[in-house]
Amino acid sequence: MPEAPRLLVVWHSASGGTRDLVEAAVEGATDPMIAEALGSAVDVRVMGAFEAGVEDVMAADGYSRMGDGERFGVVAMQN
Repeated sequence: MPEAPRLLVVWHSASGGTRDLVEAAVEGATDPMIAEALGSAVDVRVMGAFEAGVEDVMAADGYSRMGDGERFGVVAMQN
């Protein structure tokens, strides 16, 4: 069986509304039909936008960024 592809999901939500979107993405990535098509399960790692670092992104085969508004190329700060 091939090595599991690594998916990093980086997210942020001021109100918590993005959580459903993240959960749906993880559910889809870990669906048994995906594992069957790929020949292995997907290794999914979920991290907050202020927790993920360069090493985390570089270690992933793919990534998704959700709900973290950005301004001038960086995550928007909260008050």
